[in-house]
Amino acid sequence: MVREFAREDDFRVLLVLDPHPGELSAISRTVSGGRFERAVTTCAGIAWHFYERNAFLQFRSAGIETSLAPAEENIFAILRHLAVAHPEPTEAQDALLQDLAASPDLFKVIVTSRPRGTIPSELWHSSYVIFLESLEETR
Repeated sequence: MVREFAREDDFRVLLVLDPHPGELSAISRTVSGGRFERAVTTCAGIAWHFYERNAFLQFRSAGIETSLAPAEENIFAILRHLAVAHPEPTEAQDALLQDLAASPDLFKVIVTSRPRGTIPSELWHSSYVIFLESLEETR
């Protein structure tokens, strides 16, 4: 009975770095690159948090998908990917978000530079979305 209760307390999280670079219209590429770097840094901090909590962690971004495992088993693969992450073309971004909607059973934390209103509605019931524009507003 104790073992079953302990399993209910396990954290099972899918951490997602959306490789969207942010808006490029009137903003220079330098500012947009800075926004993407903040997304990467935020994602690394969240990954480390779940590592310290002994969570079961899965990570997805363009070009990488780890399996759901104790964070201690995949934290360094995640951090290695984040160290070299770069913005991706729109097609890769949209495919990543559509694939996430197919995993409603796993709670997702999505870190994105996209503007509000651009995340597919299917993700809202099983996800927490961190919009970088929100973090900028609190500065």
